Amino acid sequence: MKLNSLLFLLLLWALQGSAQKPKDVFISGKLLHLNNMTTVFDLSDVGTLRLGDFGAQVIPDTLGNFAVHFKLGKTGYFRLGRNILYVSPGDRLQVTIDNNAPEKSAFSGDGAAADNYLRSAPFMNAASYLMQRDSIKATIQGTLDFVLRSAVKRRELLNSVQGLSAEFKSLEDARIDADIINSLKYFSGFYIRKNKIPKSDQPEVQKACFELTKPYVQKYAVQLTDPDLLKLDVFRANFYTIFGYQNDAGIKVPEFADWKYAYELFYYIQAAKEKSELPPLKVKIDSVQNPEFRDAIKESFNSKSGFWDGDTAIDFMVKDLTDKNISLSGFKGKTIYIDLWASWCVPCLQEIPALDSLRARYKGNPNIVFISLSIDQNKEEWKKSVQKHKLQGIQLFSGLPALKPYKISTVPRSIIIDRDFKVLMMDGPTPSNPALANYLDEVLKKTVSK
Repeated sequence: MKLNSLLFLLLLWALQGSAQKPKDVFISGKLLHLNNMTTVFDLSDVGTLRLGDFGAQVIPDTLGNFAVHFKLGKTGYFRLGRNILYVSPGDRLQVTIDNNAPEKSAFSGDGAAADNYLRSAPFMNAASYLMQRDSIKATIQGTLDFVLRSAVKRRELLNSVQGLSAEFKSLEDARIDADIINSLKYFSGFYIRKNKIPKSDQPEVQKACFELTKPYVQKYAVQLTDPDLLKLDVFRANFYTIFGYQNDAGIKVPEFADWKYAYELFYYIQAAKEKSELPPLKVKIDSVQNPEFRDAIKESFNSKSGFWDGDTAIDFMVKDLTDKNISLSGFKGKTIYIDLWASWCVPCLQEIPALDSLRARYKGNPNIVFISLSIDQNKEEWKKSVQKHKLQGIQLFSGLPALKPYKISTVPRSIIIDRDFKVLMMDGPTPSNPALANYLDEVLKKTVSK
C-alpha cells in the first residue's frame, strides 16, 4: 500500500511538472529609488534551493525605465524592489516600482489585481505585523491583540479585492496565518526592546510572551497543511516551527517531509567549507522525491563544486560613499575580511558592535583590512543607514548580481581572503563569533612568517 502511495505521488509530481510548458514573461515600466541594476528575485520553493541563482537581471536606463523577460514554467511569487509579484507563464505586466514606498507602486496588465493587493503585504524579514506603527503596546496582551487585529484587517482586504484567482486567494489567506506565526516568532524581542524592559526582568517577560503566544502559533501551524503553501516565503521561513507542531499533532504531509529533506541537503551543500565534503552529499540527491527540488539541488551541487575556498578570489567593482569605484583587488596584499550586510537585515545590524570591536583590536595592523559591504538595492537607503548607525571603517556598496560568483543567498555573512588573493572562507564566521579573532590571529601569523 505504501509503495502504491509513493508511486502515485511521483506520478502526480511528474504530471504537475509537465502540465505547463515554459513561456516568456514580459515585465516593463519604471523603477523609482532603486540602484542602477537589480534582479527579479525568484521567491519560489524551487528557487530557494538554487545556490547563487537569484533571477532575471534588470538594467534600467538613466530615467529608471526598463524591460525584462524570462522563461517561466509555472505560476509563482517573485520580488522586484520591495514589491512581491505573483506571476504566471505568458504574463505581460506594466509596473511602476517605488522602492522607498512599495505601497505606492502601481501595476497594470496580466495579474495586476494580485500585484496591487500585494503592495501592502507585511514584510517577512521585518517581523510581519510587528513592524507597523504603534504595534508594540504597553502590555503583552495588548501587543498580541494588535497582531490578531492586523490579521483580521488583512483578511478583510483580501476578501474585498475583485479579480483574484481562487489559487491566489487560497495562498494569501494562508499567508495571513503564516504572518501571525512570523510575528509571534519575534514577539518577545520586539516587546522587550520597545518597552525597555530591564535585563533582570527579561527572562520572566520572555516566558510570559511564550506562554501567551504558544497556543496561537500551535493553532495556526496545524491548519497549514496544503503542500502548495511551500510557495510562500513566509511559510518556509517558519517551516520548522510549523512542521514541529504538525508532527506533535500526528499530522504527516509527505510533500513537507520531502521539502525538509531537500532543504537540509541544500543547507549542507551550501555550508560545506571544503570541496572534499561534497561527494558524500551527492549520493543523497537522488533521494529527493520532487523532481523540481532534485534538479535544483543538482544545480546547487554543481555550482558549489566550482569556485570555492582555496581558489583565487574573483575580482568585482563596488562603490564607496562618494560614488567612487573601488575594486576588491585593490586590497590585495592584505588579509581581507568582508562583512556582508543590508540595512533591512536586523541580525546584520546586531553584528555592528562586534565588527567595531574587531576593527579596534587590529587597529594599526597594516596586514588586515575590514570591509563592510552592503547588498542593499537602494544606494541612498544604504547611505542613510550608514549615517543613522554611525558606521565606521570602510563602507562599500554592491548589488547582488556583481557578487554572483560568491553564491550569496543570505546575510549576515562574511568572506575572508588572504594576502595572496586566495579565498580562505567563502562563508566565514560573522563578527560576533568568538572563534573569529583567534582564526584571524593565526592567519596573520602566517602572513608575517612569509
